Amino acid sequence: MRARFEKRCKHSRGATLIELLLVCLLFAFLIAATTKLYHIGEDQQRTARFYSDAQAKCREAIRRILRTARHGYGVESGLTTFNGGELPVSGPSQVIFTVPQPYSVNGRDHIRFYVQGGTLYGQRSDAGNAGEAITTGVTAFTVNYFRTTAAATGATRTATDGAPTDATEVQVTITINSGTAAVTRSAYVEMRNTSLGL
Repeated sequence: MRARFEKRCKHSRGATLIELLLVCLLFAFLIAATTKLYHIGEDQQRTARFYSDAQAKCREAIRRILRTARHGYGVESGLTTFNGGELPVSGPSQVIFTVPQPYSVNGRDHIRFYVQGGTLYGQRSDAGNAGEAITTGVTAFTVNYFRTTAAATGATRTATDGAPTDATEVQVTITINSGTAAVTRSAYVEMRNTSLGL
């Protein structure tokens, strides 16, 4: 009977220290791999949120500028006082539109779009401050000016970047950063009231 007991003990001796260490090492690798996958997924979600935020900001900024430009009489430069004495000039980094304003003295108003400190502002000429902040995170803001003329041979479009006030259309390009994502959008619009000769 004793021999039988010793034989049974010999076959069920348990795990050695090396076997236990190997199991612990496998668990450590499994935990490390799971943690790495979790962090990769979290980083991808964060990047997607940044990209979505930058896209939304770009869309809103472009929408606001184009809505104003579409109803504009034209581009103005250095004729209207803004912010208590400043006479800004339309150019590649800012634009001033003359727009309809039925309740003003001459039926017109002046709206300026410019970037300062990474913030895009829309400023009315009668505002006593920097204007309304439209969006933040702006790293680039460019305005290009074009003029379309009609002729017997067809319409001709020429760049008028050197003379913005001659423009009948504008193209606005804006780059916005949000976290690690950057989005650039560009849009082109015709100033309807200029085309009508108003």
